[in-house]
Amino acid sequence: MKIVCIIPARGGSKRIINKNMCTVGGVPLINRLLMSAHSCTLVDEIYVSTDDEKIKDAASNYAKVLDRPIELTGDFTTSEEVILYHLENDLSHLQDNTIVLFLQCTSPFTETRDIEKLVYKITKEGYDTSTFYKLDRFRVLDKKSSIYLKIITFSRQVGNGWAFKKGDFIKERTRLYGNIGLIYVDSLKSLEIDNQLDLQIANSIYSK
Repeated sequence: MKIVCIIPARGGSKRIINKNMCTVGGVPLINRLLMSAHSCTLVDEIYVSTDDEKIKDAASNYAKVLDRPIELTGDFTTSEEVILYHLENDLSHLQDNTIVLFLQCTSPFTETRDIEKLVYKITKEGYDTSTFYKLDRFRVLDKKSSIYLKIITFSRQVGNGWAFKKGDFIKERTRLYGNIGLIYVDSLKSLEIDNQLDLQIANSIYSK
């Protein structure tokens, strides 16, 4: 069974210019993820989908570059649309049982062992898809007395990555379906770079 990794990394970004090339610990986000994926011995091939020349250059030592069509570079284009396009075109030669790892470079603390866990949820534990989650908590406050009544804990999906099989993904057209394997990560690992503050926090954590 073949295992491939697809990393969508467009050049445009509204909140942070050239976000995927921003650095954490002196290393661009795209390179940080590529190094983790490249170190994963379970992964047979790595692909980066982009429209940006700088990202293409940064990815070339670790991955095969997939040219993203201009119509799939907009702010409202979903990652599913991008991955579907490549699976049905550039990567149509892959067998339906190929495991596809969809990873996001905006999660700078994803490690090789995390990528392995995504794979094992499918290959060893028999799940259809897999992803990461964190635990969030909020307090219920009594309006009259301002006394905390209870603390509620709930699980929330985070954006590090997902795994699924090519054929099923094309059929379902969504990253999660069927029996979903969940992998816990802490708040540090689940940090996503969405704005300048997130980037500052990530660099502060890395410096420690």
